[in-house]
Amino acid sequence: MLLPKHIAWTVFAMNVILISSIDIYIPAAPYLSHLFEVEDSIMKLTFLINPLLSSLMGIPFGRYSDKVGRRPFIIAGTCLYIIGSLLCTVAPGIEIFFVGRCLQAMGTGGLSVLSGALLADIFAGATLARYMGILASIYPLVFALAPIIGAEILTHFGWRYIFSINLIAMVCMAVFMWTILPETNRQTKLSSKPAEGMAGMRTLLFSGTAFLLVMIHAMPICFNGIFTVNSPFIYIDNFLMTPTEFAYIQAIPVSTQFIGAFIYKSIVERIGLASSLKFGLVTTITFILVSVCMMSGFIQPDPYLIISIISIFSLGSTFLISSAATLILDKNPGNKGLTMSYISFMRNMAISIGVGVISTFHYETITPIIGCMIAAAALEAILVRAQLRKMM
Repeated sequence: MLLPKHIAWTVFAMNVILISSIDIYIPAAPYLSHLFEVEDSIMKLTFLINPLLSSLMGIPFGRYSDKVGRRPFIIAGTCLYIIGSLLCTVAPGIEIFFVGRCLQAMGTGGLSVLSGALLADIFAGATLARYMGILASIYPLVFALAPIIGAEILTHFGWRYIFSINLIAMVCMAVFMWTILPETNRQTKLSSKPAEGMAGMRTLLFSGTAFLLVMIHAMPICFNGIFTVNSPFIYIDNFLMTPTEFAYIQAIPVSTQFIGAFIYKSIVERIGLASSLKFGLVTTITFILVSVCMMSGFIQPDPYLIISIISIFSLGSTFLISSAATLILDKNPGNKGLTMSYISFMRNMAISIGVGVISTFHYETITPIIGCMIAAAALEAILVRAQLRKMM
């Protein structure tokens, strides 16, 4: 019988695979655009389809796993992911590749919602916040390492091996979870119906408090998405970096986010969620001020300086992302799967709309991208300040 901490680490291991598939092929994106003979905007769409389909798949996975249990949906999610990874590996052209990415995204969306629900099944309060912080720390670590690994695989073996790594890893993880992972949703043992008093999706959608918190949760991820989707085409095509050089330089801000996530999970139980939001607000405002100085010409722009400035925001982003998600879950304790579906849906829709619109254009310089990131950070600062007033 797995202990709660062992279940948590199983969730973390699964998310390493899920997260890596989002950006492991970023260094290969310009190459694949030429190989498949498509515009940059089409290749960007293979990244952006992930949050869109993830948001849609998360709703049924969360809603019905509250009723019938987590395990059947874990099986469904891993199957979707495995089939999608296989199609990406063998794709002869952009059509099959795109279908594979869609199936990967559907599996990722369902399993991501279940990850939060599994943690919320076995933990609560500040302890849940600590484990959510650990989960959040995995994101920047994998985001940093995956493109580096992808660039090395591309250089030495070819692009198809990038996707075969994810395929093999998920097959192994699926076998382990199908045979070992227990059912964590105890509510299904008590009743086949959702417990009374649980918030429905409609209630969450029309809740001003939930909307404020989920936007605080989503905006830092939108911020990162704006840079992640657009930066390889700027740094590789315009700054003339190699895929490997770009992979290493993009690891700097995500490594800083990992440091922030490690600090967060170590101190959140002592300082509380309100103080965590305040720290995130400070790093957000600092990023805005330094970026405006650079955009105004007071600081000379430089590819490496830009990365350093982005790292300022990254340091405090986990304090915002995890604290906001924990506050939403604590306000809706009876229906964790559905609440995670709501968080995932709203977050991914914000990413799809915000990052999608910005990424439809081709940029010759990084200046307009930085401008969009300043706007996202400014909106985040306004939202956090509003939430802190409500918590006073």
